[in-house]
Amino acid sequence: MASGAPAEVLIAATDPNLRWFAEPLQAEGLTTQVVETYADALRVLEQTPQCVVVLDGEMEATAAFQLYRLLHEAQPRPMLMLVTNVNYPRFALDSRRPALDDYVLKPVGATELALRIKAAMARAGYAVPGTPASEAAPATELATLRHGKIVSVFSTKGGVGKTTVAVNLAVTLARVPERRILLVDADLWFGDASVMLNLATNRGIRDVCEASELDFAALQQALTLHESGISVLARPREASIVDQLDPVAILRAIRGYSALFDYVIVDMRASFDELNLQLLDAADQILLVTTPEVSAIHTTAGFIQMSHSLDYTDKLRLILNRANSGIATNALEDTLGLPVMASIVSAGRMVVNAANQGTPLVLLDPNATERITSDLRFVADLIAGEHAASPLRPPKQPRTSSKLLQQFVSTFHL
Repeated sequence: MASGAPAEVLIAATDPNLRWFAEPLQAEGLTTQVVETYADALRVLEQTPQCVVVLDGEMEATAAFQLYRLLHEAQPRPMLMLVTNVNYPRFALDSRRPALDDYVLKPVGATELALRIKAAMARAGYAVPGTPASEAAPATELATLRHGKIVSVFSTKGGVGKTTVAVNLAVTLARVPERRILLVDADLWFGDASVMLNLATNRGIRDVCEASELDFAALQQALTLHESGISVLARPREASIVDQLDPVAILRAIRGYSALFDYVIVDMRASFDELNLQLLDAADQILLVTTPEVSAIHTTAGFIQMSHSLDYTDKLRLILNRANSGIATNALEDTLGLPVMASIVSAGRMVVNAANQGTPLVLLDPNATERITSDLRFVADLIAGEHAASPLRPPKQPRTSSKLLQQFVSTFHL
């Protein structure tokens, strides 16, 4: 039963980038203190009966261990560990992790951190700021927050089937009832994810940009539920307002949604604007969709080369659409230096019919009797971790005897 006494937040960290969280957490009604030493943390804990501790996993080892031990002794306190890619598996996959412990991957946004802290309060039986005691449902939802993955679906050229992949990926992932899936139409100008789902709504990205406080309720109210079970964050219906939308607010919302959904599938625009760069930075995986034709390979090769300097290498996955036409797959792989994670065959008439009906391919063919549907399911299985993806490899010269591809490689110095 939640106590009426207000709980506080203690951030124990030496990382100077974490100190700025105090202000946005205060705005969420979370009284917050930031300390750098074990002694200061001990002083705060002695004065604060109800407290959620945010412990930076990169804090000095001795101080971090002392504080961790203190939090799990006589009077256990809820703890949120900030972990990196290096120590994430050791903490997140620990079957012996105490019930009041949670984790979040760095870097983390203020919205997600606030949601995680409120969830820890709910699990510990503390009063949750902004949640009246008579409204149990929000606290229940907070206590079951996810550690969702952000999957950005991107292409460097329009018309390669990016949205078809994104929509069908989202719907296929939702076949597992326990999964919560969100599809974000981040092609703000001309996105047609809602059209492919036959979904008419006035809610969407505009709402999360205009919300004065982006809390749990505001995030939920901006969504529209599709009959397949996925939730959709739609692009604005009026293109005239796109220039007024704040990319930072959109990114903050998407990071927040990753705490509410198991997978956040982001259908992106084929461009390198500010929003796209931030979405690519935030993604856990980037599905790079291309087709086996020279113009698409040209722009895709340029992006892959950029990915090294942008530190996208480890999360880049190549999806080859319309794979049964054009340049051979092995020649394309050797040219790009990136193995094809999944191939999707061309099925022009079926794809057009699905788009015209506003029904995803995987719903038109629920038993996957068609090759294209089977291919789309395979992509979803890869994302869900049921198959291992191949790592990036250095570029090699093409093995193909195709004069066209050799000329292409020579022209663009690949």
